[in-house]
Formats: sequence, structure tokens, C-alpha cells
Amino acid sequence: MKTGAVVAIVGGAAAAVAVGLVLASKAQARDERALPDETPDDTPNAPKPLPAPKPDAKPTGTTTVAVASAQAVLNKLGATLKPDGLYGPKTKAAWEKAAKARKLAPDFMRHDGEHARVVGATAAALKAAAAKAPKPGPVVIADPDAPPVDDAERKAAEQAAREALEAEKKKAAEQGTTPPGPVVPKPAPKPATPEQAKVGVSSAQSALNKLGAALKLDGLYGPKTAAAWDAEAKKRKLATGFVKLDAKTARVAKATAVAIQAASIVAEAEKETGQKAKPVAPKPAPAPAPKPVAKPAAESVVATVLEAQRKLNAQGAALKEDGLYGPKTRDAWGDLAAKHGVSSRFEKVDAKNVRIDSQTAKKFDALPPLGYDRAKAKAQANDIAAMLKQQGKAYQKKRLVAWQRFAGITADGAYGPHTKAALEYYGAKPPAAFVAGTKTTYKPPA
Repeated sequence: MKTGAVVAIVGGAAAAVAVGLVLASKAQARDERALPDETPDDTPNAPKPLPAPKPDAKPTGTTTVAVASAQAVLNKLGATLKPDGLYGPKTKAAWEKAAKARKLAPDFMRHDGEHARVVGATAAALKAAAAKAPKPGPVVIADPDAPPVDDAERKAAEQAAREALEAEKKKAAEQGTTPPGPVVPKPAPKPATPEQAKVGVSSAQSALNKLGAALKLDGLYGPKTAAAWDAEAKKRKLATGFVKLDAKTARVAKATAVAIQAASIVAEAEKETGQKAKPVAPKPAPAPAPKPVAKPAAESVVATVLEAQRKLNAQGAALKEDGLYGPKTRDAWGDLAAKHGVSSRFEKVDAKNVRIDSQTAKKFDALPPLGYDRAKAKAQANDIAAMLKQQGKAYQKKRLVAWQRFAGITADGAYGPHTKAALEYYGAKPPAAFVAGTKTTYKPPA
């Protein structure tokens, strides 16, 4: 066989292989379009789908999944999510769509910023579907100008190509080298993204106003609040960004949130006491700890809202201690959790009780009250009692707030049974409480 004929045979064989690949690709596309979970079955005897669960039905058999794992599974099933590992509306919508397409429970409830509560059966089914999802293959385009090749010539050309490939592999093995393959460019490294946290707009506005902003405390996301946040971040050379999650919450850099919250607490204390806070030498940053393994949902406790409000007020919050669940208490809990790097779980059980992470509860119990100074509380107790006797209900509220912080009790400026008990503990003889309440005792913080 002449050289020209051999070239024509090899070229024709390649064209035939390409045509075969194109036909296989088209057949696979037709099969995918005919999947039963995408095309309705019009057959009269087809079984009717199960009715969708009622919106108010509570899911059973729930489990906790990492948002990053859920995003990876959903992207294998055709979603185009940003794999940032953060809970958001796009990830929730993609999960619900994939679950409903397979007639599964679609629940995807927020556990914390990086985890969600889902029905275990749904999670297992979607993970299995993702493992079976075909990987996209190369698109092969046949050469329309290639000459036709008969079957014998095609088989001979294929055999010659196989022998040439085996010879090349054998030669590479003898020389201890690897046969040349396609060059795959390495992806450019992505810039490091600072750790993110969720904050309530109302708490952000409150903190920014303590630092000199003049924002309207409406708790609603807006350009003025975002601009004030970025200005404070730039002032401290921290990461900017106040990204809207919904009307009342935003996503920010965790380090920026901690710094602004701490600065606002210091500014408020300086304003009330009239004394400049002493700078504290920063502690060296600890070595980054490995991410903890997600704990089961059983690692939680039920606490009263009143207990939570008292813990938060002891750390500088200004909540009304009414014992009722509300957005201000929830946001204040989330801000304090972000500050100390613990779970912000604060799920409503009923109007007066919440479910919180047990580790977060232990952490908050160990925190000393903001501004607690037993020596100052004792030294000023008689002066505060004398002020209350002389001025009555027209007493100086700021002086009482400062003393309440020294005593480690709720610094709300109200003279009630708890404040009276604290004054008596430190040897003073105060008048009867001005605010009605249950008689109580005072125990100084450890």
C-alpha cells in the first residue's frame, strides 16, 4: 500500500471515530432530556406522584450538614453556587429545588453561618445522586471534508494506531520517562478571603452611633449604614464590606465586627464614667486551630430568655429584661458569639425559652461582667445609697449605671430589688426600691 493511501486511511479512520463520538454524545443528550424527573409522564397508567408535604409540617429525622458539603453536592447536580461555605438564600433555593425534583423533603434550615439542618433521608439521596452524576466529556466535531473509509481500512488504521501507542508506552517504560500528555495549566491562586460573620443591622447601627455616627436606629439595611461601617473599617485598616443578606441582617468580616463592637463598648464606658480607658497591650494571635468536627444536635441546652438577657446586659448590651424572645435579644446574642468565636445558635422554643449551644452557654457563664470592680463597688456603695435617699426618683441615672457595672449586675440604671440587695451586701443602707419586683439576694461574680 502506498504512502498516500495510508495517510488517507488514517485520516478517514480518525474522522469515523469522531463521527461515532458525536452520535454517542447526541444520544446521551436525548437520554438526559428524557429523564423522568425532568419530563412529565403523560402515560395514562403512570403512578401519581406523592403529595408534597404541607408547609407547616415539621421535618423528622433531621441532621446537621456543612454548607460547603451541600454546595459541592448541588454543583455536581447542575447548580452554579459559589463554594464559599456560607449559608445563604441561593444555597437554600438550590437544595429545595433538587429535593423537590426528587420528591424529597426540601427543608434547609439555618443552624449557624456554616451549617444547616436538613432531613437525613434527603441528604443521603442527594449525595448518592451526585456520586452517580456523569462528568462532562469533550465535544468532538467531525471533519465534513474527510473522505469516506470502508470498514476494512478503518479496522486496519485503528490497529496501526493501537500498535503505535503501545510502542510509545514501551519505549517510555524502558527509558524511565512518562509518555507526553496534554499540558493542563495550573489555576491561578485565589486571593485569601477574610472569615465572615453575620450581624444584625440594628446592633451595627447602635455600635456605629456610639463611635460618632448619626444613623437612624431603624434596624433596616441602607447605604448610610453600609458607608458608616466601611468608614470605621478603613479607619482601623480592617476589611470593609457590609453585604446585605436581608432587610435586617448583613454579612461582614468577622475581625472587623469584633473590632467595631469592642471599640463601641469602650467608647460608651468612657462617656458614662468620664475616664479615658487605659490601652491594653494586644496579646499575640494564637496559632490557627483546626476546624472542629460538627457536633450532633444533642449538644444543646434550653435556657430562659431572661437568663440570656441578663448575660448579655452584663457584657454591655442595653436590653429590656422582659424575658420575651425578640430580634434585639437574638441579634445581641449573635454579636457576642461572633466576638468570642462560638456558635450563635439561638432558636426559639416558645415565647420565653430558647435553645442554645451548650459550649456557648459555658463560655458566656465564664465571662466576667463588663466593668466589674469589687473594690470600687464597695468604696462607692454608701455614696450611691445617700444619693438615692436625698434625690429620690430624680437620682442621677448615669452614676447608678456606673456603680451597677462595678457591682457586676445589670447596668440598666433602674433602682430595683437586685440593686438594693447589692448595696446592702457592700454595707450601705439604701432606701426601698423604686421599681417593683421580687425580693432577691446578691452574690458578687467570681
